[in-house]
Order: sequence, then structure tokens, then C-alpha cells
Amino acid sequence: MAKKSDLLEQEMRINYPYGMWTCTDGEQILFNRKYQPLNDKERLVENIDKSKEIFFYDDGSCPWDGTRLFDEYKKKLEESNIKHSFKIKQVL
Repeated sequence: MAKKSDLLEQEMRINYPYGMWTCTDGEQILFNRKYQPLNDKERLVENIDKSKEIFFYDDGSCPWDGTRLFDEYKKKLEESNIKHSFKIKQVL
């Protein structure tokens, strides 16, 4: 049986933003830890014309590793100027 922390990590890696691409036309695409688009799941990554890439966490600041890191993650998302809504539920 998987531990709760392992399930949380899997959930966040797949369903929560790891980063965001800004395309040359200004479109913003959130992507998960597997670099799969979250807000346009039908789109192929290789067809995205990326001009900028930002990340909301890295291996040293994974949001599932504690409340402080999750709060830092949420703050980065709020400050990233995402043009579409993405609700982050408190999971820790």
C-alpha cells in the first residue's frame, strides 16, 4: 500500500503546475512535472512555440515536502501572472 505522502506526490506531479510556457503569441500553457500541458491536454508539446519557460519548484523545493514549501509554491503561482484561473487546494 502506498504511503499518503507518495500519493500526494503523484497527485501533484500529474495534476498541479510544475511550470509555465509563454508562447510567442502570448498564450500561457501550464505544464506538469512530466511536461504535459495542463490547460490544453490535446496539444502536443512539440507543437508549442515557447518563448519563455518558468518553473514553480525544483527538486529542492517540492511542494509535497512540507507546509512551508507548499505555501512558497502557492505564492510563486500567485505571483506568476497566470492569465487563466487555476485553483490550488490546500493539500498539506
